[in-house]
Amino acid sequence: CEDPTIIRDEVKRLNREVVRGFVSLVQDLVNRPAENKKRRDELSHNVFLMLQETNKFREHQSRELLIEILEKQLEERQRLSNE
Repeated sequence: CEDPTIIRDEVKRLNREVVRGFVSLVQDLVNRPAENKKRRDELSHNVFLMLQETNKFREHQSRELLIEILEKQLEERQRLSNE
């Protein structure tokens, strides 16, 4: 995915779902301790999806870091060649 804002928005959405799922899981643990498997599975799945989305962003992040490093190297070479 080329646009990091799409990834950011998806991670935010998933984060809200994880928080809601966690609150629901706590309520189930308090009120019905034996019936929480579905909530745990949903919460686990949403955390997994969130990790997948953040891994997509790493590609963008590495590309930006590489560009920055190469620009600094170029500036340094130009500075040295002008001396």
